[in-house]
Amino acid sequence: MIYYSDEDIIIRAINEEDAAILFAWRIDKEINEYDLRPTPNTADELLKECNDFCKTFTDQISPTNPADRKYFYFIITDTLGKPIGCVNYFSIDNEMKQCELGVTIGDRNFRRKGIAFKAVEFAVNYIFQNRDIERICIETGEKNIPSLNLFSKLGFARCGESFEENEYKFIVMERSRV
Repeated sequence: MIYYSDEDIIIRAINEEDAAILFAWRIDKEINEYDLRPTPNTADELLKECNDFCKTFTDQISPTNPADRKYFYFIITDTLGKPIGCVNYFSIDNEMKQCELGVTIGDRNFRRKGIAFKAVEFAVNYIFQNRDIERICIETGEKNIPSLNLFSKLGFARCGESFEENEYKFIVMERSRV
């Protein structure tokens, strides 16, 4: 299913074939330079990460029963259909009517071209129009200035900080339904 298209990108539903590229982006150190999660450094770490990702993909991203889905992905492609990134929303709290959002532009050739802006803008509008969500949050490392600037331009406001056990500092931003 295609959700959005323009002269630069197509945003479509996730499919099984996307697992490999999503995993490749997950372990790419350059793509994740601001992500505070460690990327695998050894064969054993890589194998564990792959197994964990495959289980999450099967059980929570693309389960047989759609009601079991915990992560919702929009795949961003170029106009020829090659995946270049994704936007996802997750941690859906139906009682609080909120969720978290994330974005990745995995293809370096499409960075700093407004693709993430378009994709996140689409996802925010989609969530507010199609889900009973009143608040969308993002959480990113304090040094991830590109992400902080992106979400600020999209109307997200800083609303707090959080710290991991290893003392990494995250900035929390939010946007409410208008």
